[in-house]
Amino acid sequence: MITRVFAILFATLMSITTLCGVIYGHWIKELRIHAQVETGDLNVNIRCYKVCALCAKVYSGSDGSCIRIDLTGSRCWMLFIKVLIINNGTMPVRMNYKSDLPVGINCKTHFIGPFKLNELSDILSIIKDCKIHDDIPDLDVGEAVLACHVISPNDDIKEGIANGIVTYEARFNSWVKTLCIELSFNITSSHCDN
Repeated sequence: MITRVFAILFATLMSITTLCGVIYGHWIKELRIHAQVETGDLNVNIRCYKVCALCAKVYSGSDGSCIRIDLTGSRCWMLFIKVLIINNGTMPVRMNYKSDLPVGINCKTHFIGPFKLNELSDILSIIKDCKIHDDIPDLDVGEAVLACHVISPNDDIKEGIANGIVTYEARFNSWVKTLCIELSFNITSSHCDN
């Protein structure tokens, strides 16, 4: 009886472990970048879905306000970018975004992928220039999806550069804080060399 109970518990545990492994395996690589901005900390969380290989090089400006992230991956189907603003303020944060991106890249709030680049092994060069345009009090802890970039297999973007600017606004009361993010996608067929 005891053996049977242990066997059932062990089988249940293995099933849960396997399920968790499958779920976690979907997010193969997660890159966290931390930088200082004028009014607090900016955490950029980048996840790439079903990546065969992923390399990352991070460059930061002397003042910490400019971040450049070079991602080299193979078959990156989904790219999820998230911004977490951490401050000592007391007001809640509500995030909205406005986008000015070229044809072939669509941004939707709270929508993820697919991020498909015609079966190429691509280099995704994401250049972020984060600047605070308004002198406002510190924000409370807030988290929001910054942008989701979708390139359809039908889009005629196989190699080349697509540039765009996304502005993100954090609003509370009459104050507005805007983060201007410049995105540069350098799409090539190069492989990850690290």
